[in-house]
Amino acid sequence: MSTTRIINPEAKRTAIIKSATRQFARNGYDGASTADIAKDAGVSVGTVFRIFPTKEDLANDIFQGICVAHEKINIMSGVAEPETRGGKESFEQRIKGNVARVQSYPNEFMFFEASFGGTYLNSVSKHIAKRIRGQLADWISYHRTKDVFIAAHVDVIFAMTIGGMARLARESIQRKFMITSDMERDFFEMCWRAIAK
Repeated sequence: MSTTRIINPEAKRTAIIKSATRQFARNGYDGASTADIAKDAGVSVGTVFRIFPTKEDLANDIFQGICVAHEKINIMSGVAEPETRGGKESFEQRIKGNVARVQSYPNEFMFFEASFGGTYLNSVSKHIAKRIRGQLADWISYHRTKDVFIAAHVDVIFAMTIGGMARLARESIQRKFMITSDMERDFFEMCWRAIAK
């Protein structure tokens, strides 16, 4: 928790975003108070509202920033082009990418995962979320047509894999442990057995 006041306007904005991301990840959007965000960021509540007129504006700014970073990482790692690899290799790459995100940016991962379908998302955030979810659904559908995945509904496969990763991330944050390479391998193998044909 910060006790020093920040003077630089850009530093204030950055501190508010980091604090809000932590608060949203730990307490959920509804459980995170603007007063706690401000205190943790080392700014006044008035400063938070000068930069972000509403808590929704703050949440959407964070969500959109995470989405942009998420898509850049997917493009750089080749996840955005799953057809270039087999289903198992492509799936393993996604799991590794998600574990890396959980390890490096646990609060961002938790907020990102919890925000899909959030009532606080504005039209821009909803559009971005729909596009990202659509990309994953397309990836699942593509591999189902190749007889790689079981003939389960796309949302079931999505929930089994992404939901499981979110739970593992939540546990690692709350219990403060690192996801080891053995855990990553076990998670991948268990999910693969559940969805592979």
